[in-house]
Amino acid sequence: MKIRILKLSGIIVAVLLLIFTSVVLGKTTSQTELEINDVRGGIFSVEVDLKNVGEVTAEDVAISIFVQGGIFNKIHIYHEYSGCNNCSTTIEPGLIKTEKSSEGGILEGFGKVEIIGNAWANNADEVTDTLHGYVIGAFVIVQ
Repeated sequence: MKIRILKLSGIIVAVLLLIFTSVVLGKTTSQTELEINDVRGGIFSVEVDLKNVGEVTAEDVAISIFVQGGIFNKIHIYHEYSGCNNCSTTIEPGLIKTEKSSEGGILEGFGKVEIIGNAWANNADEVTDTLHGYVIGAFVIVQ
């Protein structure tokens, strides 16, 4: 009888430990989905639109823009946004966050360039979009 009680109490303790660890370790936010909605050229910069196409708020969002190429491969602009003092790092479902490469430097030169937009969040998979374009002085044209 004592052996049965010990086995039963051991099983109960094991189940309680499993429940406790799954609750404590399983505190994750729901997944959502990001999409690079648009990449546009402009004057001295490139703009990337990131849209939350999921059903949950994207948290701790980061966006990077890399522009490289030009004549003699002289154009190298990199900008990464991951929040600031007055900026939000969340994107509600259906909303768009726009980021400009100009915060990483002035984009000017001549020639063909490769534009890489990359974004991720704590609760979303990383997305990347690679496009090509041309820089003609201060003007950036995305194909």
